[in-house]
Amino acid sequence: PMAALVLTSNWGAIKHNFVPGAAHQSSEPAASSAGSPLHATGTAARVSPEPTVRPTSASSSVKESHAKTPERSERPTAPQTSPEYIAMEKNIKRLRFKYEKSAGTEDEILAGMRFADYLKYRDSKIFDGGTYQMEAISVYRSVVTLLEDQWRAKMSLGDDSREIQSREEKDLSGYSGLNRELFLNYESKSVEGLLCSSLVSLGKVQFMSNMFERAVQSYEECLSFDGNYLDALTYRAQAFLILGKFDEAGRDYTRVLELDTDRVFREPISGLAKVLTAKEDAVPGGWTYLVETIEAELDQQTRAYEKVKAVSADNSDGIKHLADGLKRMHLTLFQYHDVKTKNAAAAWKHLKRGNAYKLAYVAPFNEELEKKRALNVQQVFTPGFFPQGIGSDARTPIFIIGFVRSGSTLLERILDSHPSVVGYGENSIFNGRLDMIRNEIVRASMGGDPKALRATVQ
Repeated sequence: PMAALVLTSNWGAIKHNFVPGAAHQSSEPAASSAGSPLHATGTAARVSPEPTVRPTSASSSVKESHAKTPERSERPTAPQTSPEYIAMEKNIKRLRFKYEKSAGTEDEILAGMRFADYLKYRDSKIFDGGTYQMEAISVYRSVVTLLEDQWRAKMSLGDDSREIQSREEKDLSGYSGLNRELFLNYESKSVEGLLCSSLVSLGKVQFMSNMFERAVQSYEECLSFDGNYLDALTYRAQAFLILGKFDEAGRDYTRVLELDTDRVFREPISGLAKVLTAKEDAVPGGWTYLVETIEAELDQQTRAYEKVKAVSADNSDGIKHLADGLKRMHLTLFQYHDVKTKNAAAAWKHLKRGNAYKLAYVAPFNEELEKKRALNVQQVFTPGFFPQGIGSDARTPIFIIGFVRSGSTLLERILDSHPSVVGYGENSIFNGRLDMIRNEIVRASMGGDPKALRATVQ
């Protein structure tokens, strides 16, 4: 419990949406604070266990592999005007310049990791179809190649490939192997630690790009160095779950629960609930194993949350981390009673508690802001917004648009199974252009000239 409190008190350093090293101190000008990760840390920036699945498109044309996509996106970026967006674009240009300038030098690996990490972070914050995903994948691959060369060189000389570069003041006594490096800065990691960090980050971008099989390959390459590396096990399980490999997902999630006694990784609790709902015999002991694990820890985690809440701000990272863990525990117990025991009263009790913990770190609903947004949409998209003659009667391509986790990816895969339809995944020509298209159409519509609007749409 004390180790958990130590970790959560510095959770800004390991929060899954924040990027390692982007706030690294250097002689160069610092990145703008708006849109920058809050802390420099060496752990792989973790994507949400339920990453956003952006609108997908399927097209009935020649099948094209993801690997044939240009490594750097040359598509125009959306002309957004928010301070966060502008700051992010400036940071990307700065980090790209630094990375390109470091080519062939000893700084290339760290510069590449920080640059790719920031690209991944940016695409987790701005949902425009994953503008920088392919560039991030390309940079991570280059970094992995350089680190593999270093690893082979050390092996040939008989050197220790797990030699940590410096000793940071972190209590990692509860971890072994490469897991001792999970929360170290990049500068402090060993060659193998850096290699696993970059491979797991590569897998996460591939997962965000719907390249689930490739994500599994990246995680497994990391696990070939240390089969108990928690980050890789957690997110390989996530990919297995998406791929319908419930036995494999259950095995990985169970292993993480056994190793991560401080519950730094929260995903296995809710992940195992999904596995058990789909295939109960995929986990030894079934629901009983998971429920007993949660019930044995629930009171302890609740006390830890109350203790941190008493001394921290309501929106602190430590509170968010503990509240998210408690939310997952209660929602899993809700799912258990709803699906397995059919005990409606117990299910409702845990559903209420889970939602209460979720609201502890979610921004309050802003009714006035939402009304203003709805009014803006109504004022723009009036009846007759699109004049006659705009559009196409062609039956291809097929565009699938949906909210997050609404089944758009599943629908695209179902259509892709038809011999006359080829699914492109999320590699849409609209990636990076969605906001630009919207702004141009709205701007043309405000002029009141149907011909100008028609020309803009075409």
